[in-house]
Amino acid sequence: MEQLIPEVECSENYPIFVDQDAGGIFIQVGVIGPDNYRSKGWGNKIAYGRKWRVEPELPTLEIIQTVFLAIKKA
Repeated sequence: MEQLIPEVECSENYPIFVDQDAGGIFIQVGVIGPDNYRSKGWGNKIAYGRKWRVEPELPTLEIIQTVFLAIKKA
C-alpha cells in the first residue's frame, strides 16, 4: 500500500494517509481548506475524514476504490 497510494492522483487539497493501529491498517483522507473562523485570519487548515479499515491482502483495485470512496465521503 505504501507504493500504491502515492500513485493515486487527486487534488492537493485531499492528502491520503495510510497508517496502522491496534485495529489494523487504515486509509484516511485529509481535507485542506479555509477555516470556518476567517475573522481570526487563520487561513487554511486540515480536517480529517473517517478511518477506512482495509485488509492487508486487499486487491489493488479494491484499495483504489476505497481511496476514491474515502475522498468522496470526506
